[in-house]
Amino acid sequence: MSPIPVARPAAPGIIMPRSVVVHDVHVVIAPCEPGRCRYLAVSDFGTWSATVRTGHPRAAVLDAAAAVRNVISRDVVLRMVVRVPRPVPTPAHAVEIEAHFPGVRLDVERSTDRPILDRLEHDLQTWLRAAARDRPPLLVATDGSVREASMGYAWLSETGQHGFAGELDGSRHTHGNRVVKAELCAIGSAIAAIPHRRLTVLVDSTAAIGIMQRWQRGGPDRPTAFMTALMRSSRIRELQARTFTERDRLDFRWVPGHRGVPLNEGADALAALARRCVTECVAEKEQRATGLAESFAALHRQAAPWTTMSSASPPSLLMDAWSTNSPHGDAQVTSSVAAISIRRPQGHDLRRCRAVLTEPLR
Repeated sequence: MSPIPVARPAAPGIIMPRSVVVHDVHVVIAPCEPGRCRYLAVSDFGTWSATVRTGHPRAAVLDAAAAVRNVISRDVVLRMVVRVPRPVPTPAHAVEIEAHFPGVRLDVERSTDRPILDRLEHDLQTWLRAAARDRPPLLVATDGSVREASMGYAWLSETGQHGFAGELDGSRHTHGNRVVKAELCAIGSAIAAIPHRRLTVLVDSTAAIGIMQRWQRGGPDRPTAFMTALMRSSRIRELQARTFTERDRLDFRWVPGHRGVPLNEGADALAALARRCVTECVAEKEQRATGLAESFAALHRQAAPWTTMSSASPPSLLMDAWSTNSPHGDAQVTSSVAAISIRRPQGHDLRRCRAVLTEPLR
């Protein structure tokens, strides 16, 4: 007769398995303006949303995780599914989040998560567009710079926000067509960096303005060899589609180049810096770009008549004001630009690097 099994007490130090509660948190992050991102997180415990002072959506994931972790008990394991613009978080970011916030696990998007994230993304974009409609148009100048195969393009807003980039252009376009391509890349960079707000874009190339306005109307491109070659670029095709989709928030104005228009001169200087960085090692290029942007934006705010004439003024009045202003070669204007450029701030303001949560989503 076999012995009857009898339960024995667990040995000291043995921990019996127990079920762990895993809670799903879905997060969507989108840039709302240069240097700021907005996140929207939702779970069964509540909804979180705030603006983070960072230009990198992946960095805003840390703020979203902190906001959620502060509310939900640490006994609950959180599975965070995040949708951000490229570049997406890597496994290294997942390890960093788990190290900072124990019990928070960054997971990949699955088919069951897609409907929730699509709804969150739609709600966030709707809120961002509604918030941008209540704000006045932002004045932005764009410009391109080309020398041989080096191409640079940049944009500068009236608030001092800016962007610049450069690349080698191996195409066989003429110099004039390369300049038009650089101007289009500058316009596309500005539109992408400020995705929702109404923009008044100042451009000194009539050819680029003609192309952008034709894309706004949805008209076909002229069947030229240059346009055929240009449309092979996925970046230009995306710009064409975006210009038509967001045509209501875009207003393109021509300004004379090298005539002392502060924002245009600043964008030109940034584009030249970006072009130099393609083939040269430029020391402290970010600090130089920031100094140029702040200097020319300050000159824009100080110079008349731009301070008293809004971007909604008739184009003829704006053109009269710009044409009657001192030309770029004028000694007084040149000395003013040089004086402000010399006084550009150096170094970093660490107070600007702190993430600040503001303006909750209702």
